[in-house]
Amino acid sequence: FILEDLGPGECAGGALEMIDNRILEAEQELYQARMLDAKEQYAMAVNKAYRAVLAGAKAVLVLEGIDPNTDAETFAEFERRFGEKDRMARAYAKPTAGIGDLGPKETTATFAREKMSYAKGFVEACKALTEEMGKTLKMKETPEITKSPEAVTASVSISEAATSKPVTTLDLRGVMCPINYVKTKLKLEMMDEGQILEVWLDAGDPIRNVPQSLRNDGQKVMSEIASENFFKVTVEKVG
Repeated sequence: FILEDLGPGECAGGALEMIDNRILEAEQELYQARMLDAKEQYAMAVNKAYRAVLAGAKAVLVLEGIDPNTDAETFAEFERRFGEKDRMARAYAKPTAGIGDLGPKETTATFAREKMSYAKGFVEACKALTEEMGKTLKMKETPEITKSPEAVTASVSISEAATSKPVTTLDLRGVMCPINYVKTKLKLEMMDEGQILEVWLDAGDPIRNVPQSLRNDGQKVMSEIASENFFKVTVEKVG
C-alpha cells in the first residue's frame, strides 16, 4: 500500500499499529541488550542491539508501504529511501555500517557498548521520524478531554502526590484487548521496580480485563480513575 491510498476505516489504523509494535519491539531489544551487558554477555548484547536497529528500520519502512522479508533487504531499502535522500540524520543514514559488524564471538565490553549506544540513538531517531511522518496516517486528532476539578484532584492525589515518584503515561485508547495488555506488560518489563505507570484505557473490555490481568501477574494496581471518555489505571511495577 501507499499512504495516499489509505482511507478512513481502512489500513491507516493497521499501519500505525505496525509502526508502534515495531518501535516497541526495538525498545524491548535495547532493554534486553542492557540486561545482557550487565551480565557480561557481550556478544549476545551486540546481537540484541542489532535486532533493535532492524526493528527500528522496519518501523520506518512502514511509512513507505513496504515490509521487506530479509535483514539485508530491510537495511538496503532503508538506506536507499531515507539515508541517501537525507531523510535521516547522517549519523544513522547507513545502519549496515553502524551495526552490521557483529564482531567476534568473544567480543569486548567496549565494542558491545559502542554498538548499544549506536542502536539507542538509531531507535530514538526512528521513533521521532515515525511520530512526525505518522501524523499523515491519523484520521482525526485525539479530542482534548476536559476534566472536572474533582477528577484532576483525584488523579494527582493518587498518582504523583501519593507516590512522590514520576509517572510514566502509556496511552492505549483505541487499542483493543489483548494488545493493550501485551503493550502494558512489555512497558512494565522495561521499568524498574517501584516505578509508576499510568495506563489510559477505553471503557468496556479494556478496563474490565487489563487491570485484573495485571493483578494476576502480581503487579500493584493502585487506582482506576474514570475520566469523561476513558479510564486512568495507575500501576506500580513489582518485581
